[in-house]
Amino acid sequence: MLPFLAFVLLNFLGLYIGGRFTGPGVTSSWYQTLDQAPWTPPGWVFGVAWTTVMIGFSWFMAGVWQGTSGEVRSRWMLAFAALWLLNVAWNPVFFVWHQLAAALVILVLLLLGVVGKNWTRNGGVFGGFFIVNNVQNTQKIQLGLQGESGH
Repeated sequence: MLPFLAFVLLNFLGLYIGGRFTGPGVTSSWYQTLDQAPWTPPGWVFGVAWTTVMIGFSWFMAGVWQGTSGEVRSRWMLAFAALWLLNVAWNPVFFVWHQLAAALVILVLLLLGVVGKNWTRNGGVFGGFFIVNNVQNTQKIQLGLQGESGH
């Protein structure tokens, strides 16, 4: 139970830090002017989705912690730290600095990290939630880049 609680704390700390850089986020005028994907959900869905993802990811990582040791555990924790940092970094890059291309690179790296690590340990369910969210965000950034190139 302790590893699960530790990962919950770390994951929600990441959401908190990222949220501090989000500002008005999906309600901001800048975000509202981006070309939105037709399946873009209302803003409140993101909170529910990320809460679900982070609880699932915490459960998954607690299983990794308890089921591995030594070099294998170290590699997993390094991957977790890298994904955590990328996830936190995305918020200011996207919402504060409006760097759509850089945000897209971060999402691609997150997607590759999730596919490369989570699916190798039967983490498909929780990794799948994360992948769906990243695919949606990647679509938004791609649409935004199209809008930027048209100006």
